[in-house]
Amino acid sequence: MPKQAEENILMVVAYPQLNSSDYQLIQTTRQQYDENAFTFIKPHFTLVSPCHANNRAAIQQTLTRTINEKQKAFPFRLTQAVVSSPKGYHRYWYLFLTPQQGAHEINNLHQVIHQAKLQTLHVKALPFTPHLTIGVFKEEAASQVAADEINHQLANNAIAGIINSVSFITTRNSQANTLENFKLL
Repeated sequence: MPKQAEENILMVVAYPQLNSSDYQLIQTTRQQYDENAFTFIKPHFTLVSPCHANNRAAIQQTLTRTINEKQKAFPFRLTQAVVSSPKGYHRYWYLFLTPQQGAHEINNLHQVIHQAKLQTLHVKALPFTPHLTIGVFKEEAASQVAADEINHQLANNAIAGIINSVSFITTRNSQANTLENFKLL
């Protein structure tokens, strides 16, 4: 029996601009610890969590109005790997890279996008934390070992980049496609 097609899901993400060695480090880590996402979506900061396709018009209107008029490109520095497991929401532990520089700007992007029509799309059980997911674990101990290894690497070599666009994407059948890209000024 053939597998049924996955539902069409929408997201808003910021794909970071990184130098090749930092990009390779992130991708190698994602391939090892988050193989599912590694196969279909590039490293990204999620600004609008996955939602149903019936929200497409509201998201597109909001992005057109807010991104094109107000937002500027900005640098970021990923300085720490942290483990997160939202209680009552998932049974997994997530390994995040979190920015020191750029966190405020990513948070502002999230807030601007979620004002008005998109406010209901924010998952209230999960407080927004700017992050780039690099791993998913079934065991907390394994996630902490990975975080410690990555933090050792980051101690002398933070990952730096630029956020210069926001992408409205769709995912279906484990494949991400960009619907529209919004350049930051």
